[in-house]
Amino acid sequence: MEATIQAKFNKQTKDSKKELVEFWVEGADENKPELSQMTREVVTLQLDKEGPEITCEFVSTSKDSKKTVLKFEVQGDKSAAKTWEFYKKAGLNVSLNIKESQMDIDDFREAQKQFREGLTGSIDKDGTVTVDPNQVTLEETFTNEEETKTPDDKPYVEVEKEQKPLTASQKKKLEKQKELEQQKIEDQKMINAQQTSDEDLPF
Repeated sequence: MEATIQAKFNKQTKDSKKELVEFWVEGADENKPELSQMTREVVTLQLDKEGPEITCEFVSTSKDSKKTVLKFEVQGDKSAAKTWEFYKKAGLNVSLNIKESQMDIDDFREAQKQFREGLTGSIDKDGTVTVDPNQVTLEETFTNEEETKTPDDKPYVEVEKEQKPLTASQKKKLEKQKELEQQKIEDQKMINAQQTSDEDLPF
C-alpha cells in the first residue's frame, strides 16, 4: 500500500531520544483512505520521487478546520543518517510518497528502544532485529560497576587501613617530635627539682 500526496514539509525536530518529521496536507489529499490505514504502521518516505527513502513509524494523523498534520518518527540508525537530505526542502511544498514497509511495528519500536540505549546491531530485510552480541547493556554496565567497586567505594563498610612504611622525611620528622617531647619532659623534671629545692630553703 502506498500513497503520493501534495504536502508542506513543515518541520523536522530531533532530540536525544527521537527524530520527528511533520507534514501539513490540505485539500483533496486529506481524504485519501491510505493515510488512516497506514497510521501506526512502519512506512518509507520519499520527497518529490527522488533522493533517499527513510524508514519511519507513521505516528499520527490529526485534522483541524484548515489542514491535516502527519507526524512520523524516523528510524534511529541508517535512516537518521539520510534525513539531512530532507532539510533542503524544509518549509517547501513537496510531493510526499508514503509506502507501507514490510517491517513489523513491534520490531521497529524494539529497534528504536535499543538505539536510544546506545546498542548496536542491524535490521534484516524481513524486519528481524539482530543485536551485536558483544554490546553491553546499561543493566550489565551498572552490575559490572557494582561488582568492581572496592570496599572504600561502598557505603557503611569499615575496612582496616593497611599500614604503609614511613618515608625518610616522615621518620626524621617523627624522631624530631620525639626529641622535643623528651626535652619537654627533662625540662619539666628540672623545674620540679628546682621547686623542691626552693621549698627546703629556711626563711
